[in-house]
Amino acid sequence: MQLSIEQLVSDPSFRDWVLARPGADAGRWNEWERQHSDQAETIHTAKAIVLALQLKEPVLPDQEIEQELQAIREGLDGAAPRTRPIYRMTWFRVAAAVLITALGLSWFFRSWDNKAPTTTALVVENLPVSGKYENHSDTIVGIRLPDQSLVRLNRESTLAYDYRGGKREVTLEGEAFFDVFREPSRPFLVHAGGIVTRVLGTSFRVRARTGENQAEVSVKTGKVYVAPENDASTALILSPNQRVKYDRDRHRMEKGLVDAPQPIRESGETQAHQELFRFEHTPLTKVFEELENAYGIPIIYDESIVASCSLSATLGDEPFFEKLRLICKVVNASYEILDGSVVIYAKGCN
Repeated sequence: MQLSIEQLVSDPSFRDWVLARPGADAGRWNEWERQHSDQAETIHTAKAIVLALQLKEPVLPDQEIEQELQAIREGLDGAAPRTRPIYRMTWFRVAAAVLITALGLSWFFRSWDNKAPTTTALVVENLPVSGKYENHSDTIVGIRLPDQSLVRLNRESTLAYDYRGGKREVTLEGEAFFDVFREPSRPFLVHAGGIVTRVLGTSFRVRARTGENQAEVSVKTGKVYVAPENDASTALILSPNQRVKYDRDRHRMEKGLVDAPQPIRESGETQAHQELFRFEHTPLTKVFEELENAYGIPIIYDESIVASCSLSATLGDEPFFEKLRLICKVVNASYEILDGSVVIYAKGCN
């Protein structure tokens, strides 16, 4: 049996399945999806709409649901909408807006079929002060929290949030990227995998998946404070391009650097940043200072040993660690990563 997007979205059983609600007929819908692979685009779009509409739905009679869906179809065809009571319009008004977008951008959903998601396809907004969101879609879903902070929730991940009583507190199971709206008077707390991350306003990624022994926090901008739940004595402060891994079994945190550090400058300064790495008989201390400023990563070395060293080189868009490798090779030095910093071991220059 072939079903349209409208039919799927308006089916309470389908919505229960997509949202993984208790009592959902998962077996039936999983089998139906398997048997209707030719409708993959329709199914993906309907799922995306349901996820975008994860709001408290009113209980409407089937006849009224069909009437409202007909109104949506008329709106798509350019017909003048009928007047309906406002309290009955909320869910379907949002559905119409999302449905128009989904139908107009069906090519976008097709582009997700054969690759891992790297951008946010949908953004859920106008949420109540507390609630829970589960992402069972094939894409990353954006969630605009009540304070306007944006969470990009990965697939098979769950976010519960609570803004009651002036709080800004969330609990994550899975993986998400947070871009937190700055409010100095209200810290933003993320509970995940046995650790709590506290920030005022910054952007960072948290990974804490069920069944994995390690939880991880990595920082893109600003600073974050990370500690095991109920144990602030071992708290760590992370800066851009630093990360912490937490061993859940041993209750131990390890601070390090992300695999591919990125410049911390604003995107508009990218070209200027590239020009910074043109060195002509530049003292090595100045070279390390430029790298520190560009990536926000502490570089530790003995100034007395490298005082006689200089560098003449042009470094462009090489990865951070490749830049370090090239510099160390030229001046006969080596490096290692310790506690989220780069430590240089040099022998001096003639």
